[in-house]
Amino acid sequence: MPESAALKSLFLNDGRRKMTRSFVFDANAITTLVLKAKSKSLEHPSRALALSAFLWKHAIQASRSASGTLKPSILGQAVNIRPRMKPQLPSYSIGNMFGMAISMYNPVGKDIELSELAYLLRESTEGVPNDPQVMLQGFKTLTEKLSHLEEMVSKGDAEFYILSSLLNTVEANEDFGWGKPSLISRGGHGRLTVPF
Repeated sequence: MPESAALKSLFLNDGRRKMTRSFVFDANAITTLVLKAKSKSLEHPSRALALSAFLWKHAIQASRSASGTLKPSILGQAVNIRPRMKPQLPSYSIGNMFGMAISMYNPVGKDIELSELAYLLRESTEGVPNDPQVMLQGFKTLTEKLSHLEEMVSKGDAEFYILSSLLNTVEANEDFGWGKPSLISRGGHGRLTVPF
């Protein structure tokens, strides 16, 4: 990936106030959120999608409460494209393969509906290309789009959030020598913490 101040500013902690949080939800709460995220245009939201919409909704509301203003909100999500690749990668291939899904929402003048945010998230994640050639051809466009987003955020014209999910990253029966894991977390340290 080429060096870019805009990308570093969005994704790395460059000294400005950025926070990273982990949340754990119980199964009943997730089931309730999935039901609330359903709509005519989104009949079967996934657990991760419903949780992402819930967290985004409350981040928007917290921003509104803290600043007293409504700004457009941008949500970036890492999308694991390895299982979606066409043609499929060999089982012995290694490394992370992810695309970035960007969703934008302007809450001005209306209540924030969980189902509307869930639909926006589904649309953006489905829009991430599966073909490696298309991905590489679209890299310049993605870089330009991220530069534009960084400009909006740095001017204070929008709020930017990043969400990622560790759901389905490790099988439930994995045992690393200490027994089966009950909780999985991502690593990171200081200013080089990347949220996915």
